[in-house]
Amino acid sequence: MGRKVIREMPTLLSETMSVTQTMALKAATEVMIKLRPEIEKRNLKLGPGPN
Repeated sequence: MGRKVIREMPTLLSETMSVTQTMALKAATEVMIKLRPEIEKRNLKLGPGPN
């Protein structure tokens, strides 16, 4: 069993990183959407956002 785990580990790590990146991007987008009105109210500058 240990050899199979070692053999499959690169694929597992790659898939995990991909899922994590997708989740992080979604979370960051949701946070920025919710914060945008407050940031604009305070006349703060934002970088480019999702359209």
